[in-house]
Amino acid sequence: MDFPEKLFVARSYVNHNQVDGFIIDATKSHTKAFETKKERAEYWAKKNNLPSLYIDNVPTTGFCVVDKLTIHARETYFTIRHPEGFEFMISAKNMNDLIINNDIIKGVFVDPMFFNNNLELINGKTKTFAKLVEKENKKEQQKETVAGLKVGDGFTYLKEDYYYCGKVHAICIKKTKEFAYPDKSSVYHLLFNSTRGTYALNQRLDNYNLEPRALLNKKTTADEEIKLANEFWQSYRTNRHNPLGESNIPVLVHNKSFKAKDLKIKYEEINVDDLMNNGRFNENVPFMTKDNEQTYRVFFGVSNNTTRSYYGRSGDYNIHYNDKFERFSAYPVQIDDNGIMVMDVDINEHSSFSTWNGYRSPFFPPNERKTSSTRYYQDKPCHVQLSISNPLYIGKYYL
Repeated sequence: MDFPEKLFVARSYVNHNQVDGFIIDATKSHTKAFETKKERAEYWAKKNNLPSLYIDNVPTTGFCVVDKLTIHARETYFTIRHPEGFEFMISAKNMNDLIINNDIIKGVFVDPMFFNNNLELINGKTKTFAKLVEKENKKEQQKETVAGLKVGDGFTYLKEDYYYCGKVHAICIKKTKEFAYPDKSSVYHLLFNSTRGTYALNQRLDNYNLEPRALLNKKTTADEEIKLANEFWQSYRTNRHNPLGESNIPVLVHNKSFKAKDLKIKYEEINVDDLMNNGRFNENVPFMTKDNEQTYRVFFGVSNNTTRSYYGRSGDYNIHYNDKFERFSAYPVQIDDNGIMVMDVDINEHSSFSTWNGYRSPFFPPNERKTSSTRYYQDKPCHVQLSISNPLYIGKYYL
């Protein structure tokens, strides 16, 4: 089972009978996340602080109950003294588990104890430990199930039908960026949801409770499924949700690892009315239009904002990723030899066009009309609004 190997304890001297300890998991002490938690613990202990400790999280005897209760946010906490001499608090639920399942002599626990990942005090007798054993056994079973999956094998998850499509390589849109993607591909499990008719990419499939079903098996190949998955994702369709979909939307799925610099794009003209009625400007596929011999990347549609609320208008234009719109919101580009649209703005610096995250973009907010305002984003480049009578193309990535 996965328990903290080491613990970091920031200590604070209170009096000759009491030293408070602030405990964090120090197993991954080389990470930035640990350094952040360590600084926080040392801040809590900064008044009359003593030298901090690193201790091994192994079963240890000598934990004892201190005659002290703390109530915080309607929760009751008991105080425990560690064999190293510092005191820390545990929840009433944790204490109840220890009392019911352990012997205590004059406030001292007889059996050795240690900490779990939630920094609860446990040992082999506690109910919490039994649950961890059960969870670990279930996790091992799930690992065996996933390891045994072959292309075409059927299974169910949350009462929905699936079949397995094999391990693939994919480059996906970053979760914190609307249009940016990493420099190279990562490995995923490719799955098809037969109930919904949608594909999914998943990197931690053994975290899910899959139930194999031979009746759901399908005769197929990994290459065939990769082809179908790319057709599924490289489109303007709207219904793409899948309960097992962990990653963001891929720009391309392939049977071998690849780099972003090797990507190419081919363009197909699409009907604007079809997109407005049945589709969406999906972030993983680039859209393009042309006007007066200039090429533009289309990000979404816009329409005039004529509504007002008690707080006034939320912008001069409404942004439409789907539904009816009046004009394209676009930006001028050049097309390189691989069909990639190149612009004078770094799209990797862009996070979102939404109202609250608009400041995290190199573009001037496309829902506002540029005036002589002195706002901080006044000097940012603007989108161009173009007529929807111009042709619209969808870009599809390939190698």
